[in-house]
Amino acid sequence: MNKKLMAIALALAIPLTAMAGDDSQAEAAKKAECLAKDLGLNAEQQAKIKTVFEQKEQKSKLLREEFHAQMQQILTPEQQTKMEEKHKRKDNKHARKNPKDCD
Repeated sequence: MNKKLMAIALALAIPLTAMAGDDSQAEAAKKAECLAKDLGLNAEQQAKIKTVFEQKEQKSKLLREEFHAQMQQILTPEQQTKMEEKHKRKDNKHARKNPKDCD
């Protein structure tokens, strides 16, 4: 059971280094720009999609914060440190595999 809980926790918490405010807006704009390019969206569609991405980023950030708070209540300080180290390694690995460019 503990292994399952940790696996779920890690899968959900990978992006604990959450984007905030301007970063999430910039990320939303970049995603909308990529879709506009890939799908041939007009300006109105691009603006609406950017708004959807911004809302998604805000909701994701709140969910990550709630998850992190719950995990802090469960894990010991040592376990929290280990989990944060795992996240950093996974974030670095993910960043190398998935550059933030349009494909």
